[in-house]
Amino acid sequence: MIEAIKYNLSHLTDFSGRDARPTFWWYALFLLIAQWVIGFLAAIPMVVSSAGSAIDTVQSGADPEQVQVEMMSGMADAMGTQIYISAVISVIVMLMFVASFVRRLHDGGCPGLLAIIPIALQVIAIGDSIAVVGEIQELLTTAAVNANNPAEMQQLEADLTFRWSNMAGWLAILVVAGFGVMKSQHGPNRYGEEPASIA
Repeated sequence: MIEAIKYNLSHLTDFSGRDARPTFWWYALFLLIAQWVIGFLAAIPMVVSSAGSAIDTVQSGADPEQVQVEMMSGMADAMGTQIYISAVISVIVMLMFVASFVRRLHDGGCPGLLAIIPIALQVIAIGDSIAVVGEIQELLTTAAVNANNPAEMQQLEADLTFRWSNMAGWLAILVVAGFGVMKSQHGPNRYGEEPASIA
């Protein structure tokens, strides 16, 4: 596992050759865990700040509705920042992943240009998440103000949830998984010799 990660990190810009399935999947798992951990750590200061402002509001003697509005307003601001941070992390991970995916495509005899499909889908998903920052902030702010109007809340939530561009990120994952599990071509192919599995 460590050797597969080291190999891929040392070949971030190497789009030639072939990678066996275990080499590819250990690296993909590493990137997934790294992305989750970095995103989690980036969210901690924002959550603490939002909770701190809510505590300050409670200590000032505000009524429960004002506390709820203050909390949701803090969450709305934090959520916007978190989306931008997540977008940057996603772009970095995608750039770290693309060469490995191209080599995996080569191992199955597929052209590396097929990597454009999940890249384009991921760019659409990232762009969409940035595009809806204002709507998400509005949803959170409205949640506090209109807590007694569940129909309006459900409509706002539905507008954000059921967007075709939201599916682009999931389609990118399915494309990568599909090509990632394909069998290696035995023996040499036009992209090089059959790779040894690095685990």
